[in-house]
Amino acid sequence: MLRSYLLANVDSPNRDKCISTLDSAISLLQSITLSSKSKPDLEFFKMYLRGHFATSFEQSRAKESTVDSDFVRIGKEFHRWVSDNDKKLGLNTSKDYEEFINQIAYFAKIYHKLNELIASRNTNDFLYLIVNSDFGFSLQPALLLSVINYQDSQEIVEKKIALVSKYLTKVLAWRVWNHWVTSQSAMESRIYNLIQEIRGKSLEEISQILTTYQIDGDISIDTNTPSLNQQNRPKLRVLLALITEIIGRNSHESGYLLNITDKKNPIEVEHIWSVNDENKEKYEQEAGFQAVRKNIGGLLLLPKKFNASYNDATYSTKVEQYFSQNILAQTLNPRKYEHSPGFVSFMNDSNLEFKAYEVFDEKSINERADLYRQVLKWNWEEK
Repeated sequence: MLRSYLLANVDSPNRDKCISTLDSAISLLQSITLSSKSKPDLEFFKMYLRGHFATSFEQSRAKESTVDSDFVRIGKEFHRWVSDNDKKLGLNTSKDYEEFINQIAYFAKIYHKLNELIASRNTNDFLYLIVNSDFGFSLQPALLLSVINYQDSQEIVEKKIALVSKYLTKVLAWRVWNHWVTSQSAMESRIYNLIQEIRGKSLEEISQILTTYQIDGDISIDTNTPSLNQQNRPKLRVLLALITEIIGRNSHESGYLLNITDKKNPIEVEHIWSVNDENKEKYEQEAGFQAVRKNIGGLLLLPKKFNASYNDATYSTKVEQYFSQNILAQTLNPRKYEHSPGFVSFMNDSNLEFKAYEVFDEKSINERADLYRQVLKWNWEEK
């Protein structure tokens, strides 16, 4: 219906060209595979129109109002919203409609690019884009699509993606650390408030705004320490992978766990303490032991096959095997501090308090939790 409306307002001499442009854009959108069951072309138009043109974002009708907000109407019937808001969209002449179709085609390519980048798992250049996708944050494409301006160069597009996705990763990481939900329903208003602040802005303006913008108020990771449970396991897994990669790339040992989504040999959360760890006898109640065991400072990520082999081993056995695994696991072993100049240089330059552990007790777990906290803070405050 939107296609018919737009093309009906294009003068005959240019209509064939506009048909080709619009149909190519729609075909490109329909070629995208989403993890959800949503249709990518419909999702695109909702995101594009909301992100670039909507001016009212209430997500439910106010009691005193008889009219839905732009946000709601675009979600229900975006084709009719466009025709009802033609003047608001600057659609007055055939040329205006032609240019609007060209804009749709441009942003369809951007949306396709975003999905391609995520699928490629190019963590060297777009680590945070992929981390946010791994977090399962479905609002990321809407936010990133909104910050691109029509005819931004490829260089500017990629810089905006990198800048805004890194900010978004901080938001999600801080929420996961504090046991706050990151669902679409919990975050939608916050994301669209941010969109209103940064859409239409230049790269430099966006950077300046994000330096001080607090999407969740003055949220901190200084007062809480996350603990593993069934609900947050997928999110903590991504958070641990992020911490691992921050250390790795700054030690010139980059290698974000690309197989974190590999179903054949998945990456699992590893408890450094086994279920019958020697520390267990220090606790009168099983619950007290488990509370410490599940503290983030007592967790790592390991491939399932490896984890199954050493899951019940003592720490003295595990710490030797950890040296063959990712850099976060390696830092428990004293050999990491003897034969890894890149890591040692990073440790000294960052002043992060890495240390090896011969014995791994409750104090050690608390120290590691604080280390993980400091790694995350360093990544945003110092870099």
